[in-house]
Amino acid sequence: MMRALSGTPAFAALFAYGVTAGSAFAGGSVCLVSDPIWRAGHSSTQSALIAAVDTMASTIATESLLTAEALTSAMRVATRQTSLNSEREANAEMSSVQAASNVYVEQRSAELIREAYETYGQQGQMVGGCGMIEALQAADDAMRGRMDRIGTVLSSGGLDGVPGAAVAPLDAAANRLAADTAAAVSAVAFLAPDTSSADRDAFMNNVIGLPFQLPEGIGGAEDEIAFMQSRRWEAMRSPAIVSLAAVRTAAEPTSHGGAAGEMSYLEAADWYLAQFGGGPQYEEWSANLVTLSEVGLRKEIARLRAISLRLSQYGQESDDRQTAIIATLLAGVAVQ
Repeated sequence: MMRALSGTPAFAALFAYGVTAGSAFAGGSVCLVSDPIWRAGHSSTQSALIAAVDTMASTIATESLLTAEALTSAMRVATRQTSLNSEREANAEMSSVQAASNVYVEQRSAELIREAYETYGQQGQMVGGCGMIEALQAADDAMRGRMDRIGTVLSSGGLDGVPGAAVAPLDAAANRLAADTAAAVSAVAFLAPDTSSADRDAFMNNVIGLPFQLPEGIGGAEDEIAFMQSRRWEAMRSPAIVSLAAVRTAAEPTSHGGAAGEMSYLEAADWYLAQFGGGPQYEEWSANLVTLSEVGLRKEIARLRAISLRLSQYGQESDDRQTAIIATLLAGVAVQ
């Protein structure tokens, strides 16, 4: 490059003015230009460069300060936004948990109210309410009171052929002739509910027969044997007399102090069949079962099981009386 410029007129003029390039030593390059115009232009250019550099430095410092402030503001905004988001998330989570708790409390309260209503309300009660309970009590009293009625009939004094009556046969015959009516020999009248107690006693006396002649005193072995023989016959026909009294009391009303009035054993059995066995009241009772809750249905099942056990007990009592009659007959045949 220098070789190319050395042959030019400008280079020659520059060399003529004494422009020489010094070697670079410690302390930097040395400019030996002595032209005032060039030096003035150089100084002006140097001042402009220095001013531009200072302006650029000031601008950079200002921009750096603004950038730092912008970054700080941005970080503050970001921090605030993060805090707001966290607060919103926490509030939203707390609101969700609180709402879920309220829903659970409301749901549990509704379940408890429903359970209480189904347990203690109309759905949790048995069909018929107090009226049904009173009717059941009357029916149960009629069935249970029959055994008491049996003892009352046998000890009333109207029967002269029962064990221990101690009525002479002639006296018993006179009493029966005095009470001789059509009902005294009619089983239909005996089982009819409107037959009087006197006619029922007369029928039973005719069926039982005259009492046995007891010895007037026990003065020897023959009297003792006659007495024991009479007692034996009384004992042998005693089961049949008790069963006959049970048949009689089944058709007789038993007193009941409630509004249900009086019912007999047979009427109580008919009422059970009509209410729970497909009778006229069965349709209404079965329709009401649809509206009951599980608690109410369990109460109905428990009530039916209690009725079934009670009827089974009464049936067992009847079987026991029949067994006693058969055993008595077998014992009498075996002795003969």
